[in-house]
Amino acid sequence: NGDFLQKQSGNTGGLTWATPSSGAWEKLTSGTFSSSDGSGSDVDKEISTSHLTSSHKLYRLSMKFAMSSTNWETGLQVQSGGSWQTSSYTYEMHAQKEGGHDDSSRGGMSRLHFGDNNWYSKVYSIEIFFSDVDTATRKLFNISGTSNNATTSYSNKSVFNAMGSWDSASAITGIRVVATQSGGSSGNFDNGWYVLEGCTI
Repeated sequence: NGDFLQKQSGNTGGLTWATPSSGAWEKLTSGTFSSSDGSGSDVDKEISTSHLTSSHKLYRLSMKFAMSSTNWETGLQVQSGGSWQTSSYTYEMHAQKEGGHDDSSRGGMSRLHFGDNNWYSKVYSIEIFFSDVDTATRKLFNISGTSNNATTSYSNKSVFNAMGSWDSASAITGIRVVATQSGGSSGNFDNGWYVLEGCTI
């Protein structure tokens, strides 16, 4: 339930369960990306379907992952009403790739893209901030990150920041990372990790 063990004051005290102070970030879940997450030209990694509740108002997802091959288009999808949502995503993005600047506005997308639509990479480092998952408002996501289409050299390296939204006021109960191989070849998540944190108010 989010409580933690706390040492009592003095040398004679034991450990007691305590509730985290308001305003403190706490780790809700963490894990890894690997080939055991499945393979194909479309793959996904479920981050959580149980931690987005009214217990926390602010959330932060940090992750770094690599695909098994080059040229993957990746992004975030949300779960609502017991189903993963595969449409109605919008975003405004500012980015730079290989020295060129890109401002993009997209609607009706299948995911909140990491980078722009039709940007393909192999390695991603991402941080996402979001809130109000249980309220009747549009869900806004602040996404920032970097990507590179190689592991031991530089190829299509990019840096980006986006304001993304799932175009609904329904509560969301889960988040996952999705990846699509541009050429339709089979592949998988190769390695990586993620940490999901929540903050009470």
